[in-house]
Amino acid sequence: MCDIRLFKSACMDYQAASTLYHSPFQDEMFLNTVAYHLQQCVEKMLKGALECVGVTVPHSHRISKLLQMIQHNGANLIITEWVDEHAEMLSEWEAESRYNMDFIVE
Repeated sequence: MCDIRLFKSACMDYQAASTLYHSPFQDEMFLNTVAYHLQQCVEKMLKGALECVGVTVPHSHRISKLLQMIQHNGANLIITEWVDEHAEMLSEWEAESRYNMDFIVE
């Protein structure tokens, strides 16, 4: 079943990232929060597309794994070259940006 809530949540993550990125309050770690929300946006869009073709979505934050599932299950989603080429970096943003206090997104 296709649950539109994942797509809505992805849009909210994108809006949060955009708002934070354009805010005047920026310290050395603000980009980590922006990166986290962007990673969540991509992850939720991929999971939403998988659900729409009847695939049980795994409990995984690995963007590369979700991209492979998209390709193998015929989900109707256009994947940009940037997302495809940066899947591992995006996956890293999920945990590193929140839990590794020495991690800084560039």
